[in-house]
Amino acid sequence: MNSEDAERIREAALAVAAVITPLTDEVKRSEVDWSRPYMVGFITTLIGLHFMLNLSRLADSEMTTALGIAWTEVTGTPWTDEFQSLVTSREGDFEEGANNASRFVRSVHFEGNVQGGAALWREVFVSRAAG
Repeated sequence: MNSEDAERIREAALAVAAVITPLTDEVKRSEVDWSRPYMVGFITTLIGLHFMLNLSRLADSEMTTALGIAWTEVTGTPWTDEFQSLVTSREGDFEEGANNASRFVRSVHFEGNVQGGAALWREVFVSRAAG
């Protein structure tokens, strides 16, 4: 990857993180167990959907890099190979988190149901985040 591509990917990742990070500002990030498959599924899907909705598409090889950068910005924790294996397997709790992120985006972005989205957000970060 040349430096121009690397910078383009970095800028895309930071743009997505800038949209999602304010949503997590009230969350005590240090109290969230970001390694839980549910949380990995929720946040990675939220990041991926924002890439698809708000930015030009990235190649699959670029998406992994961009996802790692955005994840680190949003959660404050480094992206790991363990998280990548959860994304690849898409099983169990990961899938539930991914489905809820999709519900959140559909509710807020497509249906204009901000209250429904806020309720789901509270459910994710109040009842499920700590593990």
